Amino acid sequence: MSKKITFLLASIVLTGFLLTGCMRDQRSQTIIIPDTEEDREQSQTNGLFEVKTIFRLPEDIWRSGSVLGWYGPDELLRFAQDRVSGQTLESLAAPFESGEKLFSLDKKTAILGLSPDGRYAVSYGTDSDGSSSLQLISLADQSEKVVVDKTASSEFLSKWFMWSDNSRFLSYVTSDDRMTDVTVNLYDSESGELRHYAMPGGGKENFSATVKFSDDGKTALIINGYSDRPELTIGTWKGGKFSVLYQHELAGGTPAAWINSDQAAFIGRDGTLYAYDPRNDAIAILLERADTFQLSPDRKYIAFTKNQDTIYAGKLQGNNILNQKSLYQGVIPWQMAWSLDNGELLVQGQKTYAILPGKQEAREGEVVSGPAAADYLPFIIEFK
Repeated sequence: MSKKITFLLASIVLTGFLLTGCMRDQRSQTIIIPDTEEDREQSQTNGLFEVKTIFRLPEDIWRSGSVLGWYGPDELLRFAQDRVSGQTLESLAAPFESGEKLFSLDKKTAILGLSPDGRYAVSYGTDSDGSSSLQLISLADQSEKVVVDKTASSEFLSKWFMWSDNSRFLSYVTSDDRMTDVTVNLYDSESGELRHYAMPGGGKENFSATVKFSDDGKTALIINGYSDRPELTIGTWKGGKFSVLYQHELAGGTPAAWINSDQAAFIGRDGTLYAYDPRNDAIAILLERADTFQLSPDRKYIAFTKNQDTIYAGKLQGNNILNQKSLYQGVIPWQMAWSLDNGELLVQGQKTYAILPGKQEAREGEVVSGPAAADYLPFIIEFK
């Protein structure tokens, strides 16, 4: 596999969506204060987020591939690599101990993501002439939709190939070799149209940019800049020009998401989980402290972490998170993913005392080659 594919795979597996908190403009703004923690605790009801079973993925499942996400109510999709059988896509069902082959892939192809509805896998391939291509593979019949065919000079800069929550729009960022022209690309999976927008600001400071569009493909959440000072920009392109609606500095390594077609959620640099509504320029506090979060596919529920290693779940209702319940303690997740029916939660991370994937840290006199298998914790929480 080429270095370019390896880099893209590592970016997908090891990252989270960037965020932190200070506003740039001086406009008057509505700030909505949520209920107190005591009020939230009193609002809790029994039965929601009761854990039924925790399945830990066996080592041979994740050592030779990567789990991409849910593609059925109770099935995970795995991109597997083996010297004998080559590269394959496999389905994993409870108790998630072994995979069932769906189909084989060309050795020069990498799978970089999965649509939220589990219908399409994003496929990236390279040819001997150095050109690259991007396709969507239907998991139902293996048919392909070509997004980009034989591009020669563009560099893929996205840390993620991002989907709108309704699985219609796929977005990613490219640049020329000199990184002077940075482009946001938006593919409409229904019409087959590929649109191109100039990245606001452009230039090298946007080399790590990630863009997620709303369900109508009109408004974008842009996270750009260097990892130590990421910034969220919310805006729209009109007539080829970008109009900024809102900006906020972010806490690194955390996601930004659409709560609905009008509200966006993100974690500010101060560790607060906010919701912003551009219709009335109102910002609400959902949680006073959070490390990362993940919304369910229907955006009714949220999984989040506090104190780095404690995973909670809650119900989104207005500008509050109700029924907050602690699910698991002792793991620092770098991926959380709800199943399509909200019945399960995939967690990939490492034990609190362990180093994170992709980072190496040694005590004096030690050489660390990578995370120990015993420290890596990929597991599935099944709810009653």
